[in-house]
Amino acid sequence: QLRGANLRVVVTGSAGYVGQECVRLITLHGGSVVGIDRYPDRVDGTPSTLVADLGDPNEVSDSLDRAVSRLGGLDAVVCAAAVMHQNATTDASVGVGGWLHTMQVNVDGVITLLQGSHPHLARSRGPRSAVVVGSLVAALGSASSELAYTASKGALTSACREMAIVWAKDGIRLNVVAPGPLAGGLFPVGEEDSVETQRLKRIPLRRRGSATEVANVVHFLLSDHASYITGAVIPVDGGASAAFLA
Repeated sequence: QLRGANLRVVVTGSAGYVGQECVRLITLHGGSVVGIDRYPDRVDGTPSTLVADLGDPNEVSDSLDRAVSRLGGLDAVVCAAAVMHQNATTDASVGVGGWLHTMQVNVDGVITLLQGSHPHLARSRGPRSAVVVGSLVAALGSASSELAYTASKGALTSACREMAIVWAKDGIRLNVVAPGPLAGGLFPVGEEDSVETQRLKRIPLRRRGSATEVANVVHFLLSDHASYITGAVIPVDGGASAAFLA
């Protein structure tokens, strides 16, 4: 069993595909979780969930304060919330509204929450850490154009690596997990067989990943088994980033 089991954790996107599994694993190992999500009605078994629009900085700050109050402190943060607008996928169709909202949620909202969590994490006596769920597309782009989403994940990943350097002096670790195509969530699922076949050919393990496989890495990074890992971007992509153009 991983050490750091009694963590007090805030998980954003706790009603999402990856977020729900992160909540399940953390609580399974004895952690306490408060989730933050815009769609709490989708949550199944989350102990405590706050409703907030992560594109609104005031709601982000307020929900974080309430979450920390409920937990009695804060040892770790998992940022798993994200949006992908269907009308903001290509350079031809992306609109200003879709672009701005994607950036507000996927970048500004995450950075606001991380900055607000810093003083709480600095006071923690546990394995202080934050894990942000990024994406393979941040570094490699997407075979199916997702302009706003890809750009947001690239900006977020760069910002997190920079923040990790600053946070290290306070003993707080910050890492990014970069999933490849998953069997649920924001990634396109249920496409034509020919499209899916071509996608899977780019993945050496020849399948999509699961939320559990991502959450296992997130939970490891939260624990003190990962005590010498910070500023890392860890792919969970079936080998796609190692042979993406093969």
